[in-house]
Amino acid sequence: MVMPQLVVNKIVRIGWSVPLMLICLMRAGDVYAGGFRGLNKQGIGLYENGGYDEALVEYNKALTDKPESAIINLNIGSAYYKKGQYEEAIKAYNNALISEDRKLEASANYNIANAKFRQGEAKQAADLAGAIAEYRTALDYYKRAMELDPEDKDAKFNHEFIERLIKDMLDKLKKQQEEQKK
Repeated sequence: MVMPQLVVNKIVRIGWSVPLMLICLMRAGDVYAGGFRGLNKQGIGLYENGGYDEALVEYNKALTDKPESAIINLNIGSAYYKKGQYEEAIKAYNNALISEDRKLEASANYNIANAKFRQGEAKQAADLAGAIAEYRTALDYYKRAMELDPEDKDAKFNHEFIERLIKDMLDKLKKQQEEQKK
């Protein structure tokens, strides 16, 4: 099944926009070269230029200053996501779920859903049932993102898209099972 280009772009929205959002959260006076905020800013700059490995180094340094930081964990997850390392991205996003900021928690849930979607996509050709399971997990995370941020149209769009995708896949799986019985 070929996905429309628009959906692919929507699926990765947070993967590239969260660091941009975080720049706005930082005040100029809070940035100094070796501290938490300075390391985060350096990581963001590297990330924006495609230096995901280098960004991870800076983000991990920042974690030594502030290991519970939801922002840093969200950025780490985004870097892993861009590298296609979805399991590592999910681990980092899960660490960001501790945020008391509903928008950050919503972003973490949205990003986990995106990573689960990508894992399902990778399984789809060889393991249809496994892909469906990943997609169902993604649905749960999109639903939570929508609960936390009811204005998130992308989460709603992706949730509806994956619901349709699962229905189509279940129909395909049913046809395969019927053909095997013949």
